[in-house]
Amino acid sequence: MNHNQIFGKALRQLRREMRLTQEELGFESEISRTHISLLELGQRSPTFDSLLKISTGLKMELSDFLILLAEKIRPQKMEQRVKLKNEYTTPDMTQEHIE
Repeated sequence: MNHNQIFGKALRQLRREMRLTQEELGFESEISRTHISLLELGQRSPTFDSLLKISTGLKMELSDFLILLAEKIRPQKMEQRVKLKNEYTTPDMTQEHIE
């Protein structure tokens, strides 16, 4: 999963938690519903301008919006780290072999 997909998944989760449709969020943010959809699908990179507009559409400060997104992204990042660790850990690197 790339950065755009991770952002999109977090945005979709946040939007749904706020019980908004893509159309409603787009209207409040002055961004087209299609662009909201492309962001959520990870097919577009969010610009600073779009982040500002979306946070305004959600009626929150940009900093609060980014914090909420980060909270949604962290579990996904942890899953990726565990997966990478498991892929690159050899038996002689396990704790049993270190002790």
